[in-house]
Amino acid sequence: MRLRLIAACVFAIAVTLAVLGFRSLRSELEAERAAHAATARSLSTALEANARWKRAGEVLEGQLAAQSGVAEACLKREAQAARGAKEREAILREARIKVEAATPQTGVVDHETRRRIADRLNRPW
Repeated sequence: MRLRLIAACVFAIAVTLAVLGFRSLRSELEAERAAHAATARSLSTALEANARWKRAGEVLEGQLAAQSGVAEACLKREAQAARGAKEREAILREARIKVEAATPQTGVVDHETRRRIADRLNRPW
């Protein structure tokens, strides 16, 4: 009888330890599931932020391309304006003033200068 009592006590202790171990494992499993859920939410948030940054980058790349086009057009106009200024300067530098005896005006430019000025004013835009 004593042997059965000892066996029953040992069995009861074993069952108690098994139940406690099972509860411990279950609580650890729940903690891991909660940590996994938090990580999944964090990953989802990070992926959404990544998508927003990607869209913003694409918009900025489009704006950069547009601004590059505007800058190139501006530089082209500036170069064209500089060439025009040099042409006007050359016309004025090479202008020869001649006095015609038939007219009372003084300081009339020659025919070549008038032609160059007219060509410049009548050029296509």
